[in-house]
Amino acid sequence: MKKKKYNKRLFLFTSLLMAVVISACSGGGSTSPEPGPVASSTPCGPEQDMRRYSPAWTFFQCEATNNIYITPETVDPVTGQALGDRNMDRAKLSFRYTDLHNSKISQQENFGAFFRAKGEDGREVNWQWMSYSLGTERIQSRLIVQRFDGTCAPKAFCEQAFITDDVQYNDENSVWQWDCQWNIDDSYIICDITKPSDPSFPSIRVWNQMLGHYYSLDYIGLGQNAYQGSYPGYNGLVSDIKLTVFQ
Repeated sequence: MKKKKYNKRLFLFTSLLMAVVISACSGGGSTSPEPGPVASSTPCGPEQDMRRYSPAWTFFQCEATNNIYITPETVDPVTGQALGDRNMDRAKLSFRYTDLHNSKISQQENFGAFFRAKGEDGREVNWQWMSYSLGTERIQSRLIVQRFDGTCAPKAFCEQAFITDDVQYNDENSVWQWDCQWNIDDSYIICDITKPSDPSFPSIRVWNQMLGHYYSLDYIGLGQNAYQGSYPGYNGLVSDIKLTVFQ
């Protein structure tokens, strides 16, 4: 989990490649495809749909909490069905944070979201949203993908990161929202970050590559213990959580 110095040329190449992929996915003009079936209406969280796929399982929690985990044992509040070992190759995840401030972010990794799943042969794969202090009342954030399942052969482990300085928590009263999605068809993860408390704030888009399948979920962590380990999570309140898995 330690931060690494990334080869700038490699990162720029990856960013350009992902920009092309995202541009190809988003399309243009007046011939954009119709959205797919929408997940059942919920008291909070946006409508979630995915072209060509239907919602298979949905979870939501509206009220604020310090910490939450979504695991295979978590049940759909409407149907009562547990997530189980459903394939996680296609999903959308939305959540909000309040009470965030740069001064609460330490110089080590502070996780706002941690998604861990099973890859090839049941080995760990994950994506993470994390921030750390630069020591000057500013923070830097990363959307990181890690795989430990050999899909990056000849390496058994690989990691790549999208790095941004555009997210700065300067007001504890601000409301921040993440709308993330991933789809194995295009092998991308995208998170759009907005401030519902300030509609004039421009949306920030971060992205990365999946680099392989997410066969089933170990857990999604949000809040002050988002990562199930020794690293801290975001010291704020998380709410309006919604996850839809598509098939």
